[in-house]
Amino acid sequence: MRVAVQILCVLLLVGVQSACASDALQARLKELLNQSTIPSVSYAVVEDGEVTLIEELQNEGTDREEGAFRVGSLSKTVTTLLLMTLVDEGLLDLDTRVDSVLPDVQIANPWADTDPLRLVHLLEQTSGLPGTSHADHASVEPDYTAMDYATHSAHKLRWPPGRYFSYANGNHTLAAAMAEAVTGLPFDTLVKDRVLGPLGMISSSFDLTDPAVGRVRVSYDTNGEREAQWHLSVRPSGALVSPIDDLARLLVFLSDPQIGPVSRQTVARLRDPQSSLAARDGYKHIYGLGFFGFIAGGQMFWGHWGRIDGFQTTLGTLPDQKSGFVLVANGADRRVFHDMRETLAAHVARNIPALPPLEEAQGIDTGDLVGFWEPFTDDSLVRSWISKSIGLTRLEPTDDGSRLIARDRLGANDLLIPVSDRQFHTDRFPVVSHVFSRTPEDQIVMLGNGQLTYRRLNPVVGTLKWVWPWSAIAILVLACGAGFLGAVKLLTPGKPGSATRAALGLGVSGLCLLALHILYLLWGILGPLSALERLSYPSFSALFLAALSLTWPAAAIYAGICVIRPDPALRGLSRVLLGAVAFGLLVMALALFFEGWVPFLTWRR
Repeated sequence: MRVAVQILCVLLLVGVQSACASDALQARLKELLNQSTIPSVSYAVVEDGEVTLIEELQNEGTDREEGAFRVGSLSKTVTTLLLMTLVDEGLLDLDTRVDSVLPDVQIANPWADTDPLRLVHLLEQTSGLPGTSHADHASVEPDYTAMDYATHSAHKLRWPPGRYFSYANGNHTLAAAMAEAVTGLPFDTLVKDRVLGPLGMISSSFDLTDPAVGRVRVSYDTNGEREAQWHLSVRPSGALVSPIDDLARLLVFLSDPQIGPVSRQTVARLRDPQSSLAARDGYKHIYGLGFFGFIAGGQMFWGHWGRIDGFQTTLGTLPDQKSGFVLVANGADRRVFHDMRETLAAHVARNIPALPPLEEAQGIDTGDLVGFWEPFTDDSLVRSWISKSIGLTRLEPTDDGSRLIARDRLGANDLLIPVSDRQFHTDRFPVVSHVFSRTPEDQIVMLGNGQLTYRRLNPVVGTLKWVWPWSAIAILVLACGAGFLGAVKLLTPGKPGSATRAALGLGVSGLCLLALHILYLLWGILGPLSALERLSYPSFSALFLAALSLTWPAAAIYAGICVIRPDPALRGLSRVLLGAVAFGLLVMALALFFEGWVPFLTWRR
């Protein structure tokens, strides 16, 4: 009797502690939500294979709304499960060549004889295909199929498949086209019959117009303005619409796979990346089969994130504890969503010991790793110039030569601590973040923070690229300053000479350059997807940016012509300075043109 009473007391105490933890969680999430422009969030928590919490919170400053959420790239996990059902049945294999299933799809792969594109490369994002362009996000008909995308889009590999991770929405969409090809059924039918149905996700769909979905919530950007919602050409990679109840069922299965579309062993394979150089060197926290590892709440979670049209999603699992969480919001405030994710993850991991410190390896020769390293695998070709510039890293030895220090252009210095041969973590990040591999050509590459792959530059090129941004800023300031002085000179009596005309040309070029940077960031990289769509065709914004792109070098050329004209008033130092600025502006124009930054290079149809 006494023992029974003790057990009952313990159970009551655990229940009270759990209820207190849940109340504290809800209060903290509510506090964060009310600090944001996000109208509402929904979340579910799974512990020991069971749903222990499923809640919706409403921002006090908004009207209550019900309906499903768009979950963005979490769709890739569901699409992966579909493909793995076909693998389990023997209709496909992870090593199946894409061209053997999709012979009519044109894929430019110069390495096809030795390195063919396979299904595993698509699902693990190691195909070498470029990432989503502006046109990939353009509105299309709701019944646009995966096969439509495969046959109507250009597919060109940037390196031999199976080398480097680079995120591309086309990967899972091509994989879905393979599923359509081997079964003869459309993707929507396959995913409902093989994944959504068996998991009980009866109110979920990849089609916004599907009656099963019901109402889809309105979403908002970071300023609280309503976002447009439209269909994707890459639907299997990001179009899933689902309510929180259905997402909780998906979370239960991924946290503790028992009865479902695929086996426990298959779900474990999602967390076991194998097709990249880094994966073959033993680095396992990178993107697997529609799953990747991320640190939150002091633990390594496995799952996926998603963002689309103002919606945000995170699903994370702790497979060893059969626990996890899913969080969805219909607002684009990323800072607050990050804090909510950390809060939920900490709640799930509250009774789990923190990640242990990694053991250090001794005696590693780091001499061949010193130098400049440049990222080259950015998923977005129109953003690659930014990642190359900001991501440029310099590895230097410590004073005693026993460690490496990673210095980036933004001023951050990280001490690299070895955990095994050619694998390092930093003094600020406990999980392996820098991994060095050798390519078949015996070149060393580095998988660094953000899962970008870096290549080493020779000292001369590295030094030039290291100082180039400050040189570019200096050229821009000199150009604008010369233009100002030329405008002042133009207002004085007399006919403008070559120096004045050259200065005015540089001023126009510099102002076009400055406006182009600012507007492209506001309308492109930092803008909403609706703004990105407008850059995918000859819209006003795209044409205006293209005009700035052409005026910038044209004005610099005009200034250069004025400089070389004989003019006694244009003295030696002034001639050299104005000519150098004009030449610098032309070099910058050529560099960004070949980087694919000019707006009309992003038009695809």
